[in-house]
Amino acid sequence: MNEKKKVVVSFVLGLVLGGAVVYTGLHFCYTHWKDHAIKGFYGGFDSQRMLDKLTHKLDLNLEQKVQIEKILESKFPKMKEIKESVRPELDALRKSLQTEIRSVLESDQQKQFDEIIVKYEERKLKWKEKRG
Repeated sequence: MNEKKKVVVSFVLGLVLGGAVVYTGLHFCYTHWKDHAIKGFYGGFDSQRMLDKLTHKLDLNLEQKVQIEKILESKFPKMKEIKESVRPELDALRKSLQTEIRSVLESDQQKQFDEIIVKYEERKLKWKEKRG
């Protein structure tokens, strides 16, 4: 096979494989997000998002959608209030957990653990900003 054909075949193969990887990645992200969002009671407490996901997953009819929307709108404020009231306690517990884990680790492991915590906090902050 001459050099030009090798280049063309390699290019086409790269496009096909690259497209497959991108498609697979996007498909995974989409399905993961959908599944995560419907479990989202611990997340953003967004009743509209929850209603949309339930409508999609359960194929709700209009009457069901209206009834569930009323239920969500009546319960979500209290859920948010409860979440906010326990947030300081959860944060303190998380910090305590991190401190105890860190005390078991070697010096180099502590550095890696600290990096993991920083990345976690950054993701959490970005998620909060995105959620509003």
